[in-house]
Parts: sequence; structure tokens; C-alpha cells
Amino acid sequence: MIDRRNSALAWLGASFLCLAATHDAQEESDTLYLTNGSTENGKVLEEAFNGVSFQPEKGAKKVVPWNTVRSIDYSSAPEELSGALATLAAGNPEAAGEELARVLETEGNRPMIVQQALFHLAWVHQRLGQADEAVGEYGKLLKDFPKGRYLRNVGENLVDLYLAKGDPGKARSSVADLAQGAKGLEGFDLVTGLLEAKVLEGEGKAAEAGQRYAAVEGAAAADPGLAQEAKLGRARMLLHENKGAEAEPILRALISESTNPRVQSGAWNGLGELQAADGRAKKNSDRILDALYAYLRTVVQYRPQPGESTEEYERALHGAATCFQYLSELEQNIEKKKLWRDRQRERLDPRRVCAFALQFAASASALFLPMSAA
Repeated sequence: MIDRRNSALAWLGASFLCLAATHDAQEESDTLYLTNGSTENGKVLEEAFNGVSFQPEKGAKKVVPWNTVRSIDYSSAPEELSGALATLAAGNPEAAGEELARVLETEGNRPMIVQQALFHLAWVHQRLGQADEAVGEYGKLLKDFPKGRYLRNVGENLVDLYLAKGDPGKARSSVADLAQGAKGLEGFDLVTGLLEAKVLEGEGKAAEAGQRYAAVEGAAAADPGLAQEAKLGRARMLLHENKGAEAEPILRALISESTNPRVQSGAWNGLGELQAADGRAKKNSDRILDALYAYLRTVVQYRPQPGESTEEYERALHGAATCFQYLSELEQNIEKKKLWRDRQRERLDPRRVCAFALQFAASASALFLPMSAA
């Protein structure tokens, strides 16, 4: 009887442990939402540069490329993280930074959560003009996650920070350190090439930067998206060298070919630069308006996501302000001249420029016509 009782207790204990393990597995189940509309349940093991390391509920472990992932729902993600990202997307970096700091102060968070919080906190510091704090957070991120999800974004943001400080040498060394930590990552040498070209561009070495962009573009193993970005960089260097006739067909081809928001934004900005200069030289307000439409595409359609470089967005705002200035110079009507001058000054408040762009989008269908109609 005693043996039966012990056996029963042992069976109940084993059953309880089995149920508890099943419950824990269910609680720890993550969900991948894919760009094709499907979902997958399982457990995320790592957010790496080349994709999500994922153990499905059924089947073998795999790496899911980032370009096929729309979003990830973590069962154990703290509410502060999702709240911080929503606050950041709403344009309140100060409040988002406080929430992100609380996430990092909490022990027991999974590495993927820590990585996300660290990256976005560093970006918050960068947006708030706290360069040293941003560099420090990016450095910690690279130390803890040398081959992590945000490797390229960190490289771009560090280059932007050091170039803004007037220290291209430090920008160059940051790229070298990044490459060393990422050693062995497939395809990262092309990202390194783009970053090196960006440093040369920041130094005003347009010809050398153009050559570096061309090398990335022509690499046999070039990812199509990276090749298009390199092509855009080469066109931008042609603009710097006053070779607009050579740059324009490249920009128009990219607009027709690419689905990459980063490429679209840069190509439209480049086209806007050409149109604005041509309109001013010919005193043609319609041509300047074409340039304004080109710049406002970035403001309306291709705004950067939190954590991404804001270089093209800022370029679009500045370009739109320049168009307003040119229009005011050509305008003879005093009231309209004042209106364009007011619009120019509003570049200091991106929210006003964005509101103006949205008004244009509602009232001027030309803003969203195909390239051939522009």
C-alpha cells in the first residue's frame, strides 16, 4: 500500500512538473509577425545583425532575415519598453528616455529586451544633443552585442556624432572598431564600405567618397539594397562636384527601381536639389515648386523611424526651406512674398513643415504622381 501511495505521489509530482513546464513554455512563447502576413510561434534566441535566431514550436532552429520580419511580440517584454517605443515614435524623447532607463534598471530582462532598450536610449541621447552620453551608450551596446541587430544603425549614428563634433578621425576609428567586432559576419564588409564612404563625404572628399561608393556598388556579392544605397551615394558625390547632368539619370533610375525608403528619400532630395538650382537660375517658380514637392516627399512619405539616421529628413527640411526662400525672391505680390518667407522660417519647427506638407498632399495630387509625371 505504501509503495502504491508513493508511486501515486510520484506520478502526481511528475504530472505537476510536466504541466508547469508546459505552462512556462506557453508563457515564454514569442510571436514573429512576418511581412507576408503569416505568424510563427516559438522562442527568439537572439536578435543578431543578419536576422532573428528562432526556435519554432515545431521544427528546427533557424535564422529569419530581418527583411522578412514585420514585428516581434515578446511574451516577457516589460510594458515600459513598448510604452517607451510608442512615446519615442510620438516625438517625446525625454519621456521615452525615462522609461527606457527603468527597463535597463530592472534585473532579469532577456538579452533582446536589453539590446533594444540600450539602443533606443542611446538614440534618445543623440536626439537630445547629449553627444557624450549617446557615445557612451553606443559603446556599451557594441561591447555587449558586437554582432547585434543594430550594428549598422550604431555605426551610422556614431559617424554622424563624430562628424558633428568635427572629428573625422574618431569617426573613422569607430568604423574600424565596429568592423573588428563584427568580424566574420557575412556581408558586413559592404556596410563597412558605406560607412567609410560616409566619413570621406563628411570630410568633403567627394571624389574619394564617390570611388568608395562605386566599389561597394560594384561588389559581386552586393546586396541589392546596399548596392542601391551605394549608387545613391555616388550620385550625391556627383552633385557635390557640380555634375548634375551625370547625377540626374542615376537619381531618376533609383526612384523607378528602388522600394527602399532610405534610397527613395535620398533620390528625391537629390532631384529636389537639381530642380531648385535650375529654377532659381532660370527664375522659374514652377521649377522651384517641383523641387519643393520632391523635398516634401521625404517629409510626408519617408520619415525615419526611431533609431534611424535623420540625415535625409533634415536635408529635406532644409531643402524645403530653401525653396520657400527662392519663391519669395521671385514673388512680386507683397502678401505672397511674406507667406513664402514665413514658410522658410518654419523650417526651425519640423512639425509645421510636416503639417504644411500634408496640406500639399491633400490639395496637390502631383506630390504623389509617378516619376514620369513629375
